[in-house]
Amino acid sequence: MQASLPLCLGGMGVRSVFDVAAAAFLSSSFSTRELQTRILRSATFLPPGIQSALADFNARVSGPEGAAAGEGSVHGALTADALAQDPPSHHDLVGMVDRQTWALLRQRSSQLDNARLLSAAMIGAADWLEAVPLPWHSVSSRDFSTAVRLRLGLPQHATSHICPSCRKEFCDILGHHALSCSSDGDRIHRHNAIRDDVRDSCRRAQLNPRREPRHLLEESGEKPADVWLPTFDMGREAALDVVCTSPCTDSVYRQAASQQGFAAAQAEAAKRHKSLEKCEQAGISFLPVAVEVFGGWGETALAVIRRIGSLLAEASGRSRSAETRYLRQRLSLRLQRCNAAMVQARGA
Repeated sequence: MQASLPLCLGGMGVRSVFDVAAAAFLSSSFSTRELQTRILRSATFLPPGIQSALADFNARVSGPEGAAAGEGSVHGALTADALAQDPPSHHDLVGMVDRQTWALLRQRSSQLDNARLLSAAMIGAADWLEAVPLPWHSVSSRDFSTAVRLRLGLPQHATSHICPSCRKEFCDILGHHALSCSSDGDRIHRHNAIRDDVRDSCRRAQLNPRREPRHLLEESGEKPADVWLPTFDMGREAALDVVCTSPCTDSVYRQAASQQGFAAAQAEAAKRHKSLEKCEQAGISFLPVAVEVFGGWGETALAVIRRIGSLLAEASGRSRSAETRYLRQRLSLRLQRCNAAMVQARGA
C-alpha cells in the first residue's frame, strides 16, 4: 500500500491501475463535458460507466468498511451533478485517493511504523529517488534495495539476532537498530560524510569554510562547528553543526508517531541547548543541521540548505532552485549509502 503512494507521502509512486482508473475516467469525462455537449447536442448525456466509476471512486475515498457515514473519510461522496458543475482535474481526484490511502495506512500501522511513515514523508526524504542518474550519483543495486526496504518498512534480515557490532542489542529485522548503533564508528562515518559534503558545497559557494576549527570558543575550548563559515548569516560568522537522528529509537518513536519531524526538532533543540548561548556570546550564529535517517531535514537545516543553494547559484550562474535541488539530492544519496552500509554490516 505504501509503495503506491506518491513520494511526498512516503511512497514510491508505483501506481496501481485499479486504484486510479476511476479517477482518470471521471476527470477525463467531466473535463470534456462541454465538447461532448457540442458534438452530441445533448446537455444531459453521460458516458456509459459514469455511475459505476463514481461508486468505485467513492468507495476508495470513503472510510473503512463498517464505519459510520463520513467516519474515517477525508472526503465526502462525489456526485455527477457536483462534478458537472466543477470539473476536477486528474491530479485532484488522484490526490483524494492518495490522501485516503495515507490515512488508512496510518490508521492500520503501529506507532513504530507511523514514526517511519511520517519521517519518510518529510521534506527531503525522497530526494535520493529524484536524483538525476549521473556517474557521481550512482547507487549500487544492493544499496538501492536496502534503502527502499528501509523506506517501506520491509524486512532486511530473516530473523532478529544479536548485533555483530555492539554485541549488546538485538538487530531487528527492519534494520532500525543498525541505523543508530554506535559501534564500529559507522555513525561517525555517516556524520562525517554528510559534514564533508556540506563543507564541499560551501567551498563551491565561495564561503571559505573550515572543518571543525578549534578555539572558536576560547573560554570553554569546545568545538561547536562541524563547518565554520567566516560570513554567512546576516554577515555574521556561522557554526554549522551536523546531526543525524532516528525517529525509530525507543526514546523517540512514540512522539514521532504523531508529530512529524519530532526527532529532527529534538536533535536541533539539544544542539541549541549545548552551544547556542555560548556561540551568541562570541558573536557566532549557531545553526544545527539535523537530518532524520529516512532523509527528512529539520527546519533550520532546510533554511541553511536554501541559503547555500542561493550562494551556489550566484557562483555558478545556474538557477537557485536547480542548485538547491542538486545539493539536497547529493546529501540525500550520501545518507542512503551510509545507511545501507550500516544495515548490511549488521546482517545475520
